[in-house]
Amino acid sequence: MRTTCPTFPRVSTPAREPLWGGGAMTLDESIQGMRIQVIRRAVAIGVSAACQEAGISRTLFYRWEQRLSRYGVEGLHPRRAVAADDFR
Repeated sequence: MRTTCPTFPRVSTPAREPLWGGGAMTLDESIQGMRIQVIRRAVAIGVSAACQEAGISRTLFYRWEQRLSRYGVEGLHPRRAVAADDFR
């Protein structure tokens, strides 16, 4: 008896361009780059599809988009959590 592998549909998506060339990135830059890629992808294939592909909610996407429009690319850096001791 011959076993067959499951067939997966081929999805043709355009190749993504790298955001940075060759240099080492910090974690913040990596997170910022991922957010930029999701926003760029949404322009190409739509918000719902890009969010599903990235595994995020549309609410989070629109929050990122709002931060981008208000603060520019620097607004996409992850925010730091403030320790409870800092509130005093």
